[in-house]
Amino acid sequence: TGVAFEGPSRGRALVRIPVLAVVLGALLLAGCGSGSSTGDTPPLRPPLAASELPELAARDRELSLAALAADAFEPEELAALLDDAGYAGGRERELSGHGETFDHVIARSLVFADAAGADAYLGWIRGHTLDLAGRTREREAPPLGDVAFLFELEPCASCRKQLPTRVAAWRHDGHVAYLLASGRGVTRESFRRLALAVDASVAA
Repeated sequence: TGVAFEGPSRGRALVRIPVLAVVLGALLLAGCGSGSSTGDTPPLRPPLAASELPELAARDRELSLAALAADAFEPEELAALLDDAGYAGGRERELSGHGETFDHVIARSLVFADAAGADAYLGWIRGHTLDLAGRTREREAPPLGDVAFLFELEPCASCRKQLPTRVAAWRHDGHVAYLLASGRGVTRESFRRLALAVDASVAA
């Protein structure tokens, strides 16, 4: 199920994409999903400069509504929420490797119609961290944006390869920033510094 964590559940999300494509196609035929493409927004800056973590390999992609909804165990429900929230598009930078501090990082910059739409998505994240990272517990968030929260992966005594992992999300008006980071050196301070780097890009 992904609770024994070695990195974000990327493989599980990719398996769902074909099913999600069928669901979203039906939504579009029914008249839903309008205004929810990356074409509705100007190109976004990368949410994290590759130079911040030069020891890790970087991969960038645009995040369509379908791609973002694939995070969920029930992607069709998240797709409907994103559509109602006025999701306009996003960009992701994923970095992976074996660094002294970080092994896997996902940074995202996401644009919604307004602050209310952004809050709806943040509310979904807050209630579905199991979908994103595994069993987590909430911690005090760094001072980021207008609304912010932070979770860390619960330790698993039987998971010998589990790495410290933190997930944060915050917003500036209708612009959401998201950061997931795992690695042997992930601490409150190392994660805070990385989150500030993401915030500087997203808020620019």
